[in-house]
Amino acid sequence: MDLAWPFLFLALFGALLGLLYDHARQTKKLMWSLDALHRRVGLLVSHFKLDEGLANWQKLALDPSSSKIHVIKAYMDETGSGLADADRAVKNWLGQR
Repeated sequence: MDLAWPFLFLALFGALLGLLYDHARQTKKLMWSLDALHRRVGLLVSHFKLDEGLANWQKLALDPSSSKIHVIKAYMDETGSGLADADRAVKNWLGQR
């Protein structure tokens, strides 16, 4: 009975490593798919000129790789407004989209 525990531990450890490897492989595949989708959406936006007439902070807000903090900072830089006003304006604009 004492010899069974190390083998059981090794079997469980191996199963866990297999699950982790599979999860990492699927995550990598998903990230590749999201990157490909992001490139295609960018091509469609530029092809149909959907970003014309937008301010730079609005274009930044439409970019899925940009964070809300960067958008708010860009809004503040372009308009000279304070943090509270910029936060409110960005939230309102994103809510209307």
